[in-house]
Amino acid sequence: MYEISKTGFPSFASIKRECRRRLASYGQGYLGPLNKDDAAWFVDLIKQMHPAASEKLCKPVAGVEFYSRYGVSNNNLRLVYEDGSKCDFSWNACCRS
Repeated sequence: MYEISKTGFPSFASIKRECRRRLASYGQGYLGPLNKDDAAWFVDLIKQMHPAASEKLCKPVAGVEFYSRYGVSNNNLRLVYEDGSKCDFSWNACCRS
């Protein structure tokens, strides 16, 4: 059992489904910030499951946003730090054993 933001998930597949559900609510092609609840959930996902969590969470996080990578907006996310700098992350990396 895996726990993200006080919710239990029985498998990596269930975490991936939850990521996709949250991201789909923004609509295809959306670029911009995630709402506060989703941002907090993805930050906790990184904290609990990302292989480079200490590197990604090295500074205080102000939010999470969709961005266009190589001209494609396809569920690409990045952290926005309080100092204004940004760092991309793979939510898929959190859903692998």
